[in-house]
Amino acid sequence: MIQQMDGIGIWQRDFLLDLFDLWLCLHGRYNFTHLGRYEQRNESTYRENFAKPFDFFTLNFLLVKEHLSEQLIIAFEPSYISKSGKCTDGTSKYWSGGAGQTKWGMEASGIAAVDLKNKVALHLDMIQTVDRHDEEMLLDYYASTIVARKEKLQTLSNYLVADAYFSNQPFVDELVNHGFHVVSRFRKDSNLRYLYHGIHPKGPGRPRQYDGKVDFQNLRDQDFTACALDEKGKWIAYYGRVNSPALNRDIGLVVGCSPS
Repeated sequence: MIQQMDGIGIWQRDFLLDLFDLWLCLHGRYNFTHLGRYEQRNESTYRENFAKPFDFFTLNFLLVKEHLSEQLIIAFEPSYISKSGKCTDGTSKYWSGGAGQTKWGMEASGIAAVDLKNKVALHLDMIQTVDRHDEEMLLDYYASTIVARKEKLQTLSNYLVADAYFSNQPFVDELVNHGFHVVSRFRKDSNLRYLYHGIHPKGPGRPRQYDGKVDFQNLRDQDFTACALDEKGKWIAYYGRVNSPALNRDIGLVVGCSPS
């Protein structure tokens, strides 16, 4: 796979092949000094080679193409990394899901290919949150990192999955405009509206578009149909087309509930 990549010389290829084996065997910290203790190469060799660029995204992309099925979705998730110092590039206050609050440290966003057929996922890329402009919204920055990689990502899948934080108009609009389908989650008290399918009477005024608010505890049979059932019968999912004022667009909504 490395031989399929452009700009990789023989020396860099051999170094990477040895490095991948070493990573699997290494115990303890991953730093240049420790790498030199477990290999014939010295510490300075690792420093010099790590200073050279390498396209890990393309390598992981080739791994996904060879080893996963065609039933893929793209998963996106930022992760908080603890960092006490203030001199490291990209350190700031970021949201920590584990702590439930913003904390000082670093952040990196992971992109993975999820194989729905074989129930496995492979990592594609990791992007540290750096070089964000002061006037740039965080959601816009996240969207830009995905759009920058869309050429390869969309050869795998047009469906991108992210958590509830990303069910937000700036993020959704940017990805939809670039050909992605965003799958996310709404809060239980989200304001969603039924689409009006009745007859529009003749006369002045704008035709009626919506037909009341969606009550998740009492779904309309004419607007929602069963789409999935748990093998043990613990839940059933219903699908329908509704309108989201927050996203300013019509969406496909899946609601899960008990089959009582």
